[in-house]
Amino acid sequence: MLRNADFIIVGGGTAGMVLASRLSEDPKVQVVVLESGRNITRDPRVRNPSDWMSLLGPETAWQLDTVPQPGLKGRVERQLQGKALGGSSTINGSAYLAPSRAGIEAWAKLGNPQWTYSTLLPYFERSYSIKRPSTEICKAMGVDSVSNNDGPRAPTGPVQVSFPGLEQQNPMAKAWNDVLRGMGYRTSAEIFPIQNAGNRCYSAAIHPLTKERMSAASQYGSLAMERSNCVIVTEATVLKVILSSTSGGKVLAKGVEVSKDGEAHLIEANREVILSAGVFHTAKLLELSGIGDASRLEHLDILPVIENSNVGENLQNHIMCMCTYELEENVEIGDGIQSVASLPLHADVQQKVFGEAPPVLHVEQEAYNVRRAIFDSPDEASCSIFMTFIGRPNFASLGVMQSVPFSHGSSHIVSSRLDQGLSIDPRFFSNPLDMEIMANHLLTLQTIPSTSPLSAFFKKDGQRLPPGPTITSLESARNYLRDNAVTTHHSCGTAAMLPREKGGVVDQDLIVYGTRNLRIVDASIFPVIPQANPMSTVYAVAERAADLIKGGSSRGNSVVNYGAHEEVAHFSTMREFRLGLRIHYCQPKDMGSWNGMCYDFAAVAQRTKDMRHLLSVGTRRVVGSALMISKMSPPRVQSAVVMQRTNEEEVFFAARLDGKLVATVPIASPCQNSAFGSFDEKQCAKLQSTWFLPETHFQTSSSIMAPYFTNNSCNPFLQPDAGCTLGNYISYAVNASNASDFQKTTAFAQKYNIRLTIRNTGHDYNGKATGAGAIGIWTHYMKEMELLDYRSPTYTGKAMKMGAGVQAIDAYKYAYERGFVVVGGNCPTVGIAGGYTQGGGHSPLSSKFGMAADQALEWDVVTATGKHLTASPYQNPDLYWALSGGGGGTYGIVVSLTVKAHPDLMTSAANLTFTSQGISSDSFWKVVGVFQESLPAIVDRGAVAIFVLTNETFQLMPVQGPGVPKAELQELLDPTIKILKHEKIKYIFNIGEFPTYYDSYSSYDPPWNVSNYQIGGRIIPRSLVENNVSALVQAERQIISSGIGAIMSGVCLNVSVSNPAINSVNPEWRTAIFDAVVGTYTNASSNVAYADFMTNNLIPLLAALTPNGGAYINEADFQQPDFQSVFYGSNYPILKATKNKYDPLDMLYAITAVGSENWYEDQAQGGRLCPVA
Repeated sequence: MLRNADFIIVGGGTAGMVLASRLSEDPKVQVVVLESGRNITRDPRVRNPSDWMSLLGPETAWQLDTVPQPGLKGRVERQLQGKALGGSSTINGSAYLAPSRAGIEAWAKLGNPQWTYSTLLPYFERSYSIKRPSTEICKAMGVDSVSNNDGPRAPTGPVQVSFPGLEQQNPMAKAWNDVLRGMGYRTSAEIFPIQNAGNRCYSAAIHPLTKERMSAASQYGSLAMERSNCVIVTEATVLKVILSSTSGGKVLAKGVEVSKDGEAHLIEANREVILSAGVFHTAKLLELSGIGDASRLEHLDILPVIENSNVGENLQNHIMCMCTYELEENVEIGDGIQSVASLPLHADVQQKVFGEAPPVLHVEQEAYNVRRAIFDSPDEASCSIFMTFIGRPNFASLGVMQSVPFSHGSSHIVSSRLDQGLSIDPRFFSNPLDMEIMANHLLTLQTIPSTSPLSAFFKKDGQRLPPGPTITSLESARNYLRDNAVTTHHSCGTAAMLPREKGGVVDQDLIVYGTRNLRIVDASIFPVIPQANPMSTVYAVAERAADLIKGGSSRGNSVVNYGAHEEVAHFSTMREFRLGLRIHYCQPKDMGSWNGMCYDFAAVAQRTKDMRHLLSVGTRRVVGSALMISKMSPPRVQSAVVMQRTNEEEVFFAARLDGKLVATVPIASPCQNSAFGSFDEKQCAKLQSTWFLPETHFQTSSSIMAPYFTNNSCNPFLQPDAGCTLGNYISYAVNASNASDFQKTTAFAQKYNIRLTIRNTGHDYNGKATGAGAIGIWTHYMKEMELLDYRSPTYTGKAMKMGAGVQAIDAYKYAYERGFVVVGGNCPTVGIAGGYTQGGGHSPLSSKFGMAADQALEWDVVTATGKHLTASPYQNPDLYWALSGGGGGTYGIVVSLTVKAHPDLMTSAANLTFTSQGISSDSFWKVVGVFQESLPAIVDRGAVAIFVLTNETFQLMPVQGPGVPKAELQELLDPTIKILKHEKIKYIFNIGEFPTYYDSYSSYDPPWNVSNYQIGGRIIPRSLVENNVSALVQAERQIISSGIGAIMSGVCLNVSVSNPAINSVNPEWRTAIFDAVVGTYTNASSNVAYADFMTNNLIPLLAALTPNGGAYINEADFQQPDFQSVFYGSNYPILKATKNKYDPLDMLYAITAVGSENWYEDQAQGGRLCPVA
């Protein structure tokens, strides 16, 4: 780490990169940039502007929450700020929109005569360049005026700007332009239009040819990095500025204290310390360093160095609100924002709004008058409206955003510790003028979808999101805003450039008052927020600040020469493993002439009593590794290396996991004589007595509940000398507790070519959670739960966030104790966030609320490449869509899931049992047919029925009716009861009504034990029951009487009311009446034969009745031919593309999961996973 530099730039964001580039142009000065985030400039998500929402997670963005906002009904808004080199320019939507002339002139009027529009304009032109759109496109899109890129004043900056919406030539965008023209507004393709009010084609920092993002890091930072006198240090967090008094009374910024790799360092400043840490962290660093309100600092045990109560005040932010509308079928949608119209209020409306405004405090009068004057200009706007496509088929969003808010707030530290949060209070809508101005514009916005020619694209009486009352009055608009308005992440102003007595923190040279050489250059200094996205203004301010610094202020020190500096490029301290691997060449089956290199790890196993000291290198295939010679993927490696940790300095995997690595010892080993120990009769008997209880398995790291896939590797019911091996069990598990554990494991598995599986509870009919020789990420003990007030454009209400290991009974009880319900499985021990919800997930609550996947609001997930992402309809929406119904174990590893929470409700339930004893087979099946004919009425009322059929028994176990009174449920079951009586069949019937769902579930839902059946399934469409129930019953009779002891169950429900567009649930569910599950008994001698009989004989009976139909991923035949279309329907091609995007190395494999057709398990080689030729 450098010990000193001429200029220390704190924050490598948008402004920091400009300064680094411009200041390092002088080879005589030394510049160091200290950035908390990483350099992700080459990340494909950064380069592709359309992927910007995938960058809003904690890995690349500061997650800063406001205090509850009264103006938003107490909602908390998350304020995002870029946490990467390039700052917010690296992660935002790339909007490059110029401020209005009057908005910048307001800076001068408030006491900054050196900062006018004319003085700042050359610095805008220095920062960007633009390619003039073609005349043909402009004419076709109805553009009236075009940016002139010719002449001596043409912009020449490094940030290339284009008009991406215009270049798409989207018909809806053209219609939008036509509507605005009808309202009296011209459409321009100009960055700095002469008249601010009007419609502008959306401009963005996107290269016009390559279509890549133009960030401060890529355009300015890349220039700085090429110079030896500029050192950029990432993942380095400044703790405070070191301040010292001088004889002249001014405080000197001597340097900074910075943390890097867990160690603190001091860097001295020969000339200046420049804070460019962003609106929240710049003010935070000032206060932590002793500059701020003295009483606040003293309360936090911080010694005040400079008293200035203005620090952290004057926080301003735009607020916006969206309305999303359904489009007509097959409407061509574009990508992102298309146009932005800056609109004034009508003169009569404006007069009324301001005429009814409350009086202004005297101390705020000047700031009010300056803002008020902006509205009086005929060329200025009070709000912007825009149209955008949210990446969701058949929907478009219209939005309204403030231009000049009157409300302002504050941001302050709450502790003397850097790692503590902030008290951020924007005070949204605290000035009623903001509400009145936005409400009037929101009313105007409601007229646009119904105005020709744009109205032709919107579906008449179509869905609007979020749903709610139509906005027809000012009061309804106000209510809508309180419920749905959100931040724009345009925060600025917490270290305002103003006279000190008027709220200032810095002077016109951007020097902090009371200091000689502490300067602030970022959005913190804006005295008034610019119209629209502030990024262009940050660039211009930083360009001018560089001139101020290089031009030499009287406050500056002389340049000091100093010795050679330490080159800083990367700070990776991870040491490589020294494993003494043997390498050989192998040729997998059916791979022709492929000859690649793969690992054959020595089978060295020195077991210690403390498994925390074991290091597994496990088994996996090499994919995308540097060792690959061919584009084809070699087979997964079969043997494992176990290494005892002997050197504390080595960064061994086991040590990094803090004792979370668990070596597999099959739980049935006491029942066998094997390398794991001798037969223990007492322990074996105890295990046998509990073997079919789920808790016997889900509390372990390796045991699974599908006996077929254990392959008798260690069977407690075989003779003691049958042997016990790992066989198809995983070799090791990581008892994970957080995303970091996932990342460490995936990185290790990728580096050493280890087969990787995801294990939650082991509830899995199809063996996805196990694999010979694999290392498993075990999520079972990630049990965190939290009830949230959730808000998004598509859902506002209560939500429940749950860790990956939360089981249904955990969630049911937690929600019940707080007056809510969440959708979970019939079996209480199934993990909700795992394959259950990822596969769709049916529930006793499904007819009322939809599938489990329909409840998903957002996923916290680590991809196979180690990226920690949030997946929601607005962040990584393709990953959200895939995780919500597209099958588990293949797109990523879920850390947590946030789902809708519904108010608890009265629930009725009933059980019914009858047998074939003493009656004819025809009578028995006649009743079954009547029951199934009654299913539409049952499920349409919101009930879910579960039945089980054997050759002797029918059991309804149970039917649950959330919100259905007992009397009504009785009436729905009456047809079945009546036919039982008519046929003189004895039956057992119980029915009850309970105050809550949890009470009903606890009383009527039976205990679900481990099944000893191998299963297959088919989704039965409603039309079959309504039109040909006799054929269905005949097929059921054939299955049950097949002679191999087959049974059949059905989960009967109606999930047609849920919106199929927002997730990847098999479309067959939306027309289903029940999920038919067939089971054949599994035993040591016939399991393979019975599984084949299921595939070749039983399921085809149902498939013949449901041509081109589907099956439920989680309850289907693992040998299902054409599983891609049967399990996933028409979604499969998109799911496969999503899999390839987020798991490009094909790390995650699970039987019948998306992408699994690329691999096969070679049983001749002990289950080795090999690529298909």
